[in-house]
Amino acid sequence: IGKTVFFGFAVGLISCYNGLRATGGADGVGRATTQTVVMAAITVLIMDFFLTKLFLLAF
Repeated sequence: IGKTVFFGFAVGLISCYNGLRATGGADGVGRATTQTVVMAAITVLIMDFFLTKLFLLAF
């Protein structure tokens, strides 16, 4: 349950960042959405790896 907090924070941060940077109308929002999904998925995978390593070392 501890990792989900980090994942939620990261996805929210990435989503807000890309959403506020979106330009170009509906096309720009579509591109920003696609970019956000890809970035969030990669970030969650990388964070999962490192957080699992950290939790295994701690416990």
